[in-house]
Amino acid sequence: MKLQKNIMSIFYVVIFIGLVAVTVLSTLQYNSIKEDNYTQNEYLVQLVNNNIESILNQYSITLELLGQQLLENDTYKNTHKTEILLDKLLQNNSTLLGFGLIDTTGNFLAASSNVDISKMPNFRKDNVSRSSFDEALSSKELTVGRVYFAKGIGKWVIPLRKAIRDNNGKVVAVMATGIDLDNAKGFFSNLQLKEHSKIIVAKRDILDKKTYRIYYSGSDVKDKKLLYLRNIPEATIIMFKHDMQKNKHLSLEDFDKQQHVVTIENSFKDISGRQVYVSMVFNGKYKLWIAVTSPSMNWKKSVIGTISVYYIIFFLLSYLLYFLFSYIEKAEKKTKEELYYQATHDALTQLPNRVYLQKNILQLIRDFDGKFTVLFVDLDNFKNINDKFGHHIGDKILKQVAGRFTAYFSHEYLIVRQGGDEFIILMPLVNEDKRREYITEMMEQLSLPFYVDGLEFSIGASGGTANYPNDSTNIEELLSLADIAMYEAKKNKNSFTSFSNKLRERMFDKIAIENELRNALERDEFWMLYQPQISADGTLHGVEALIRWKNEKLGMVSPELFIKIAEEIGIIHKIGDFVLQRSLEEIRSVKEKLDTSFHLSINISVEQLKEEGFVEKVINFIECAQCKKNEVTLEITETTFIEDVDSVLPILHEIRSHNIGLSLDDFGTGFSSLNILKRLPIDELKIDKSFVDNILDDNESLVLVKNIIHMGNELSMDTLAEGTENHMQVERLKSFGCKIFQGYYFSKPLTKDDLIAFIQNGCKTLQ
Repeated sequence: MKLQKNIMSIFYVVIFIGLVAVTVLSTLQYNSIKEDNYTQNEYLVQLVNNNIESILNQYSITLELLGQQLLENDTYKNTHKTEILLDKLLQNNSTLLGFGLIDTTGNFLAASSNVDISKMPNFRKDNVSRSSFDEALSSKELTVGRVYFAKGIGKWVIPLRKAIRDNNGKVVAVMATGIDLDNAKGFFSNLQLKEHSKIIVAKRDILDKKTYRIYYSGSDVKDKKLLYLRNIPEATIIMFKHDMQKNKHLSLEDFDKQQHVVTIENSFKDISGRQVYVSMVFNGKYKLWIAVTSPSMNWKKSVIGTISVYYIIFFLLSYLLYFLFSYIEKAEKKTKEELYYQATHDALTQLPNRVYLQKNILQLIRDFDGKFTVLFVDLDNFKNINDKFGHHIGDKILKQVAGRFTAYFSHEYLIVRQGGDEFIILMPLVNEDKRREYITEMMEQLSLPFYVDGLEFSIGASGGTANYPNDSTNIEELLSLADIAMYEAKKNKNSFTSFSNKLRERMFDKIAIENELRNALERDEFWMLYQPQISADGTLHGVEALIRWKNEKLGMVSPELFIKIAEEIGIIHKIGDFVLQRSLEEIRSVKEKLDTSFHLSINISVEQLKEEGFVEKVINFIECAQCKKNEVTLEITETTFIEDVDSVLPILHEIRSHNIGLSLDDFGTGFSSLNILKRLPIDELKIDKSFVDNILDDNESLVLVKNIIHMGNELSMDTLAEGTENHMQVERLKSFGCKIFQGYYFSKPLTKDDLIAFIQNGCKTLQ
């Protein structure tokens, strides 16, 4: 009974909240529909305004050109020629009823053939035309006159006047025409109005100061005299002024000046007595008020219909909700079970996930009798498949991988998807040989081809193991240790490594380097050395900038160690900036002191290349150091970017476009194809020291080095041999056509001061 009461209390609370929500929603919808209708109306009136102005602009140009053409050489005096010209224009525009050229006193000088000028009144004396004619004489724009009924042709006409001026700006005549209001191809036949919406164009007469309709789009009023000859009641104008001031805080004069669209709804009724809301704008160019009226009931009906639907839906839902509450407890229990499963299992493979592992670790420890091995598996080459063929292919491969794991491992094993292409497997603790045999067999299973959508894929895997409780009793630490072992295995691909004390020591060393490296720049622990690069003729070609780090706790740390760690922890950009700035400044000072010039080579990592704005930063450093761009070379190691060449290539081209040199370091170690090499904007190939070391006693190294030099020469690239340590190596390399040499045979890396002494000594090492 208490449970039922609580549920019903919740039900009434829900109903109350729902009622409030529906009421609020209805209010918002009321305002939204009203605002939408106002916006549509305002958009339409602006469209009408633009349409009118466009048409009148065309007519203005037409009348201007016609008037000038008729006045030129007194062409208008040739009645036959004039009528042919004007009649041809009328045939192309059925909206216009005729053309006339009138002098400044109001008399017709010429007209189209359908106008008998002998019967036409003087426009300065005629009550209907006098106002717009006088306005035309004083205006540079086309003037729209009051609508009148042309008895001779039985048409209602909107008169248009355009003053024709001579080169001094003096009015010499007025060109006139009239728009046929009854023509079906009139002003706005291309505009789609809402039902019962009307377009009204009005203008204030400059003589009697009354406002008259120029155009009315409705068909509900048949009496054209009522529409066009009778002025809009002054009471309507006063009411509009009042509502404008009250609702928009604008006077009619301000409205005319700002020429903004406004919408007013109060007690307005259209000419047929229908309650309407009005959107209006003033066209200052042609002094026209342009309005679109729409029945207020239109949007109110929409509001009533929408709100009615809301309340019907609300009451239906309330009725259903009453019966559904009895099933809440059961549904909630089922939902919790489903949510738990979703939270603890991978959606793609349906394997348990890491959350499951964390929540159930105590039970798992008991299931494995307190001893087990964690195998951390990462798929090899999976990222490339994802990038090249898309995630839908990658997802299907992951499903197959999960299937192979499930088929291979018995129910005693726990298979967990860590995320991405990583899996965790908990297995009983067995001796090393048996474990190795078991895991190796599993990896052989993963090395078998995968078939997806008619395609064949080979991926392989790398794994790392750690044992509970021998390596750690903390599951997070245990996973981390297995991860470390896996990354060690990934160096060889498709293999696995067990965590060991050696790896632990290496891990601690890496952590120590990371900790000290973060503050090494602030402690000024880095400095630069420069190893000379000697041309084949014995002259100094350049130097390679080499960073060195000595830490108070760690002592000297090899760049091979700390550069990779700097990339991993995200500070390579700061260290790279230091290398660029310091080496450019020091080498500039060397050049200035010795009044000489030579190249400076600076090593750049791919992470630096991909940094946004990297090229601009390099150029800024070069310019700040007052160095020449063509004497700076950036070295990129082949093995670090060969797998990502497509993203790096545009950056390399941008660097070369600034006349900065590019060198491919350690060439021959990254499996570059000749096709890729031809695409790279490289100036220089650096032959890796490992090949140079063996050219005197290893035929394969000799042939490889010889081919690299030949290939560089064929591609117009300089070749630089690293690690030259004796005379015989240098001579052999020269015989192959190698142009530049670097190594201890010539000089070890030198400080700035030692480099100065080296150059002063004729590029010979000081003893």
